Amino acid sequence: MHDIQDCINRIAIQSRPLATQGQLAGYIPALMRVDPSKFGFAVATLDGNVYTAGDADEPFSIQSISKLFALVLASSREGDSLWMRVGRLPSSNQFNSLLELELESGKPRNPFLNPGALVVSDLLYSRNTQMERAVVTLMRELSGNPSINYDMEVAAGETPAKPLLGLEPSYWFKIIEASIMCLTALLIGLFVARPLIARMFAPNPPSQGQPTQLTTTSPVAGALPAPGHAQSSGAMASDAAPAPLRILPAQPGIDLSQIEGQVRDSSVKKIGEVVNAHPDEALAIIRTWLHQPV
Repeated sequence: MHDIQDCINRIAIQSRPLATQGQLAGYIPALMRVDPSKFGFAVATLDGNVYTAGDADEPFSIQSISKLFALVLASSREGDSLWMRVGRLPSSNQFNSLLELELESGKPRNPFLNPGALVVSDLLYSRNTQMERAVVTLMRELSGNPSINYDMEVAAGETPAKPLLGLEPSYWFKIIEASIMCLTALLIGLFVARPLIARMFAPNPPSQGQPTQLTTTSPVAGALPAPGHAQSSGAMASDAAPAPLRILPAQPGIDLSQIEGQVRDSSVKKIGEVVNAHPDEALAIIRTWLHQPV
């Protein structure tokens, strides 16, 4: 027995300087206040003897060491069926990695990785209404220390922060994703769809090299002669042909709408001059149009 204690004491003396090389857990406020110089360990043999060194009697938060006791409790209640849901293989990844979980059909490699510990916790919750109490009871029985309990200050430090506006982060991700999709659709509508629709309903301009020509070579029924072409007796010439009308093709830099307006105004002015020069003939033509069947 003394040989074991002497060995532990020598190990403690050699290992204590290494205790300050680590870093305190920065994500839990209570653990940040722990004295980093504290160092201790204990060894329990199969015959029930316990050997300690350093600050072994100092209470501390066991954190992920609790995975071991949860596994013992689950194994005692599930037996070999436990290994149908979690494996017993080593892993080269970090304890919180999900890579192997995705590559191996969702079965964790061992119960000491976070995915495996979650599987064990799920099994315990399905068998115990108060799983936390069952684990603490087991630890008290194995250690013979009835003072083992939960540290509520540490537990409060591990509680997630209050969600923004009462919504979990997963919902915020969905909202952000939907907003990005709506913004993308709006930009596509403004810069892609709108110009295409405007181009579809825009009038087709006449192609260059193919002039649009409207020529009349025979008199139209009821046409009136231009001023100055009437006979001296005042009677209209029945075979007088109107001057041909030609529309030139659009040229670069020419506004077609302006040209069409000028042609329309000129035509109305010409018709007014003819009506003023020959009011009787114009009235007769209008009456003929009114009596023609549609």
